[in-house]
Amino acid sequence: MYTFSNQISVMIDVFSMVIMIILILSTTFENKVIGKPTSKFIYLSLVAFFIALFHMLIVIFNKDEYRVLEYMFNCVLLLLIQVIPIFYLRYVISYVPYKRRMKVIIHTFEIVVTTMIIVYLIMLIVNYNNYIDFDGKINYAKFYSIFIITPTLCCAAIYVMILGTKYLTRIQKLLFSSFSFLLILALIGQFFYQKVTAIIPASISFSLFIIYIYLFIEMSTMNQLQKAQIMEQQMVIALSQIKPHFIYNALSSIAALCLSNPNEAYNCTIEFSSYLRSNLDSLSYTKPIPFTKEMEHVRNYLNIEKRRFPNKLNVIYDIKCEDFLIPALTIEPLVENAVKCGISSKLEGGTLTIKSFEVDNFYVVKVIDDGNGFNPNEIKKDGRTHIGIENVKNRLDKMVHGSLIIDSRKGLGTTITIIVPKK
Repeated sequence: MYTFSNQISVMIDVFSMVIMIILILSTTFENKVIGKPTSKFIYLSLVAFFIALFHMLIVIFNKDEYRVLEYMFNCVLLLLIQVIPIFYLRYVISYVPYKRRMKVIIHTFEIVVTTMIIVYLIMLIVNYNNYIDFDGKINYAKFYSIFIITPTLCCAAIYVMILGTKYLTRIQKLLFSSFSFLLILALIGQFFYQKVTAIIPASISFSLFIIYIYLFIEMSTMNQLQKAQIMEQQMVIALSQIKPHFIYNALSSIAALCLSNPNEAYNCTIEFSSYLRSNLDSLSYTKPIPFTKEMEHVRNYLNIEKRRFPNKLNVIYDIKCEDFLIPALTIEPLVENAVKCGISSKLEGGTLTIKSFEVDNFYVVKVIDDGNGFNPNEIKKDGRTHIGIENVKNRLDKMVHGSLIIDSRKGLGTTITIIVPKK
């Protein structure tokens, strides 16, 4: 017959396991919520889940006929308690910039814990009778006396390290140190009050749940800030693309065509209006657009430029893949830069090539010109060009986790590669 305290302990363990399952599943399916150290949080939650599980099994099998089984479950529980500070330390360290000293600290902890686990296993196997009283019950006073030393010291060291680091905010320090502090209290409380057996699983589950809630709110706020930054970058690029001299030149070309070739003037007017509309529409795009839509904008721009420089600008389209998404105004600024800074500055003109294809798990777009080229290391000297390329890089990274690579040599031309991972 189970006592009331045993029933309460089982209920707390079940509740703790449910919380851990929710955290594991939500972190797995919404891996952006916790940020980069997602896997470490999942491992930490798994260890906490098994601590609650084995503690519940200990309470359930707390009978004379299951004494050996109860003893085995206690051994597993204590070994899990030994390792959970290491998992927590690795999780906290993931928020701190990498340093060799941190790596040494982790390895030192791991060596100490591994050594103590080996010692504990030997003690648990060899001194089995030492932890069993005359009435056949486990003497928890002896059982817990030595086995809580290592996790308590580890948690105390982690607590001091968290409070002493300069890389965490005040709220993060309070949040992360609470895990160590509560676990230390739980370990000490478990030693002095063996009847209250659900202290450790409850403290771990409560701490992780609070950490998850805080990080969920923090990451949601960061996502909102990133969206605002993307909108601001899109506005900067869109407005920078509508340059007075380009509008003047385009309108002058249309005016000349109205006298010599009215049909061509009509087509040029349509393309010019589409170009302006695409720039303005990009202000409202908060998500990536189809590659084909971005290419329509690119073609409108190039058609206008080809009418201005019919003998200097040659365009080649080598589009082998177009069924993917890309941020608005990603390719067009690169193409415009290639035409104005690369090809048009050469007396004889040149060729612009736009390629798209698939490679393994990536979509690749290349913008190639045989213009004058430039030194990528000196790109920051041109403020406008630098801002435009940096904006494209940032939006690629934030919106589609893509990247941009520049390969340019003076006198030979430029190749800009956009890499977009497949989902």
